[in-house]
Amino acid sequence: MFSSVSRFLTGFHGSRLFGALLRHLSYTTNPPAAVGNGTAAKPHFMVDYLVASCGFSLAEASKLSKTLSHLDSLDNPDAVLRLLRSHGIDDAYIRKLISARPRWLCCDAEKTLAPKLRAFQDLGFSGVGLAQFIHSNPQALDLNLHRTILPRIEFWSGLIGSTEQLMVLLQKKRFLYVRVDRTVIPNLSLLRGRGFSEKRIAWLLRKNPELVMLKADKFRATVERVEDLGIPGSSGMFPWALWAVCNLSKTMFKTKLDLMKSFGWSEEQFLCAFHRNPMFLTFSEKTLRDKMDFFLKEAECDPSFLALRAELLTYSVEKRLIPRHRVLMALKLRGFCTREYKFSNIIVWPEKKFLEKFIIPYEDKVPGLREMLIAACSRGDAN
Repeated sequence: MFSSVSRFLTGFHGSRLFGALLRHLSYTTNPPAAVGNGTAAKPHFMVDYLVASCGFSLAEASKLSKTLSHLDSLDNPDAVLRLLRSHGIDDAYIRKLISARPRWLCCDAEKTLAPKLRAFQDLGFSGVGLAQFIHSNPQALDLNLHRTILPRIEFWSGLIGSTEQLMVLLQKKRFLYVRVDRTVIPNLSLLRGRGFSEKRIAWLLRKNPELVMLKADKFRATVERVEDLGIPGSSGMFPWALWAVCNLSKTMFKTKLDLMKSFGWSEEQFLCAFHRNPMFLTFSEKTLRDKMDFFLKEAECDPSFLALRAELLTYSVEKRLIPRHRVLMALKLRGFCTREYKFSNIIVWPEKKFLEKFIIPYEDKVPGLREMLIAACSRGDAN
């Protein structure tokens, strides 16, 4: 009792200490009266503790304390907070973590939490990075270290082959506690049977890691559907096609086929575009319609050309297509940019190259050129 009070004294200052201490002593010597006797129950001592030690508001602390009402000592809460702070986690993130999992304050810090934090720290997580990881994956501290956490870290590490990439992967929700034996392992076996090398698998995990966590039956159906559409497992577009198709029902696939037909594509041209860059199908009908309107009316492209250059349909109308088109039109109207450039090629240029070719050389001759580009990029209603 006295050791608990002593620790409590060192954790608070001024009036907060006095009020919290009185509540703690009153609570431990005189438990709350039963509701039936008509006397209002005293607030649990953890209310003041959460306010003073973590910076919660009184309302927040009152709500969180309901999960901690069985506590009669500050030993575990004190130890947990010391542990979190010793790993460089600041009070702002401590509040986020405790809000997500108040029961962690009841844990044996050294036996339950410390080994798990060390395991994540050994991977490279520390300070804010560690806090962000735990906040994104609160269940990570609920899992068994030896039965679950370490084996799954080892599993993903063997696939990814890079600690940095593994850290990125683990920060995504579900990755540490997905049942790899029921989803990932059979799905990867299916890909290997289609000729996927370990290098391609590692690439797929970096680009679209959620894909391999689909239920095994859905993943197999998606693979077979992509193959039926004419893209073999050996194709570089196969992983992208998997990603596009797994989120696209057959009904929506038909709807987008009909949409592109309305702009002059045949079914063969639609499939040609799909083979060249399936990711254009991940955009909504409205977005695809806006892009086709721009290319056919503003850029005066031929529909058949777009079927052969389907990657052009993956660029943003507001952020890429309209801004660059406006810059080129402004230069041509003033007699500059006399050399014939294919707009379809200019679209795919990286930002640095576009600036070097069409902004920097003409800024003195066409005042406001850069500002026009920035304004066009920032307008959400540009199209």
